[in-house]
Amino acid sequence: MFRTFMIALGWSLFVPGLVLTPLPPPFAFGLFMMMPGLVILLIYSSSVRRTLRKARRRYHWLNISVIMLEKRAPGKMGRILRTTRPKRKPLSPVADSDIAA
Repeated sequence: MFRTFMIALGWSLFVPGLVLTPLPPPFAFGLFMMMPGLVILLIYSSSVRRTLRKARRRYHWLNISVIMLEKRAPGKMGRILRTTRPKRKPLSPVADSDIAA
């Protein structure tokens, strides 16, 4: 019950924040709503963490933006954002023909 409430709270902060972010300055406080909503969703929803990790792996510009947010966010928010860093792909084994060359 609590988890469902927190996920609903996260979405209710994130979506309006996303809508308000591109508005002119008096209404441009959307980022201040979006960040806490995203952090709440990352804490309580594994599917959101997985989706953000995949998006960061696929879109380099998004990964760079989130890394900048990690550095600037307050302590716990930064740590939670760091949990979504894409994992490195394992190196492929070296073929024998590569060694002979």
